[in-house]
Amino acid sequence: MPNVYTYSLDGLSFNGSPFTFSNTVWNCELRDNKSMTFNTHTTFGSIVSTTRTGTGLTVAGTNVFELLGDFCSATIRTNFLYMNNGVYMPRSAGGLTNAATYLIRMGSGQYNTPRLALFADFPGSIPVDAVPGGFVNDQWATGYAAYGGDRTVNINNGATLVANQTVPSAGTYYYISKAGNIMSFGTDESDGTVLFANPFEINGGKQIFAFDSKADVEVKFLGEISRTSTTETHVYLNKTGCTGTIELAAQNTYGTNSTAGGVYTHLRGGRLIVSGGIANHTLDVGQGYYLYDKTLYTGSILAGTGLVACNVNIYSNSFICAGSNDAVGELSIGPSSASFPGSLSIKRGGGLKVVLGASSANRLKLMGGFASDKKAVYKNDGAVNVVLDRADPLNCRGRVEIVDWSSAPTGTYTDSFDASQFVVTSPDPDFVEATVEKIAGDGLFLNYRFVNRSATIITVR
Repeated sequence: MPNVYTYSLDGLSFNGSPFTFSNTVWNCELRDNKSMTFNTHTTFGSIVSTTRTGTGLTVAGTNVFELLGDFCSATIRTNFLYMNNGVYMPRSAGGLTNAATYLIRMGSGQYNTPRLALFADFPGSIPVDAVPGGFVNDQWATGYAAYGGDRTVNINNGATLVANQTVPSAGTYYYISKAGNIMSFGTDESDGTVLFANPFEINGGKQIFAFDSKADVEVKFLGEISRTSTTETHVYLNKTGCTGTIELAAQNTYGTNSTAGGVYTHLRGGRLIVSGGIANHTLDVGQGYYLYDKTLYTGSILAGTGLVACNVNIYSNSFICAGSNDAVGELSIGPSSASFPGSLSIKRGGGLKVVLGASSANRLKLMGGFASDKKAVYKNDGAVNVVLDRADPLNCRGRVEIVDWSSAPTGTYTDSFDASQFVVTSPDPDFVEATVEKIAGDGLFLNYRFVNRSATIITVR
């Protein structure tokens, strides 16, 4: 097993060139504070500190730093592992030990996305309840990735985590990153869902990133997301390079406190599944710009089986899909009461995604009932793209029902309905053609045909 002695060497970068590390395990001895960058998956047998005062290792890069044994386990000094970015993958109890030995500080670099890898045999689940667990979050970022199946993150015995809440006796360390900063989940190597059990409070907003992984869903928030502030609040979901799935499984209330300022959720990539509920704010699907080249965010999908009691805007190249990934179930959009107005606005180039062969019970429900300002339940400012996907090539049958779109008072719609507003396409190579048969008070009727399949009628009602 090769050894690396850092001595005065700093800024060691593992990029896979000019050396190949993928099949090599390293032992590393730290004699001073060091920084390392891992842009390829690199495995260490152990890391040892030989100084009397302790050392700090700052980790950056975009890939995995895997540790098979201990990290600086000498008890005579305190050592720090600062995870600025990338993934920390400890494989033994020695990778997360007593605070008297060292502290792992996740999120010590601004705008970065460090994640802690979770395993089934992880010692004591994840010891994040207090300093003796050896794991704390810095102010900038919190992150996890699940391996070998779904893994639960349950901090401080399931308590609600309030904004800027610090870990007791841990200085400026936090249970999760401070309000207004980053939570990130998943890696391209992970294969499970992070089940984030804690309710938590956001004031000043949050950025939540899901890196596309082998799992269907990268993170599922089981606890309620709330908000006590009355200032304008923005929650940003995904970014450039993040095309994974975020699921909101609770009845979230962060949009209900809007006595001053607005509340906005921006889905800027990947997929958002609402299996619980969100209410009383604006949900933008696919809208926004990349920071540097100013190109438009595209390719976002809103799905789920819950209630979206918000004003929803679907932007170009983004879609709304009844149900979850395979369009099973009912996604309801609109007001949940007279005090919660809700509308669906499909912008030019946005559309509906219909998964065939999934279920005959798929429904996109535009709920009737209006607030006093008579907002429309549905409107669009250009042709609506209807994309047909076949989940089961042996069964073309499927439907999405849009109900209650004619229940509002006469004259409140911004658009009338006619066949020319809908363009039907499919990425399936066996797709032949589809046409809009009619627009009626109970729905949109489509005729479609695939190779070797007889024509079927899909009802969007």
